[in-house]
Amino acid sequence: MMIDVVFMTNRYFIFAQVSDLCNDYRRSMNAEITESMNTFWAECYESYKNALDTRSKLVAESRKSFQALILEPFKIKKEEEESRIYLMENQKKAQRLLVRAKWRQIKGYLCGERGPWKSRLVYFSILFFFYLNRKLKYISSTLFITVIFSWYILITTLNKLCM
Repeated sequence: MMIDVVFMTNRYFIFAQVSDLCNDYRRSMNAEITESMNTFWAECYESYKNALDTRSKLVAESRKSFQALILEPFKIKKEEEESRIYLMENQKKAQRLLVRAKWRQIKGYLCGERGPWKSRLVYFSILFFFYLNRKLKYISSTLFITVIFSWYILITTLNKLCM
């Protein structure tokens, strides 16, 4: 019985005295912790914004220096190269047109009614070579004309031998 009374008094003491003090302590600690925590997170947010602004400035400066050192010279070189390639293609086209005009003139002389190449064999072999030259596009015009005349000499000598 005595133990029950002590237990009851202890229980009453805990509920009456300690629980009120505990609740007061918790409320005061929560208020202090909440205030200090809010201050901490506000400082963290401010430092984050400052770091973000600093990083943005550094990225912008880096981008500008990259453009000044690399992109601008690259664009200039690219434009020069494109214009060079355009001019080279125009020169090749003019050269092809000149060779074609020379070929038509020579063909008119050689393959005409009185020309030495009036033979169909010679004419078609030359046309075949001309076709290959256009398809392969790696034979120069000088080599082309040289080969045409060497074929002419070869076929005329063959024709003379066969007669």
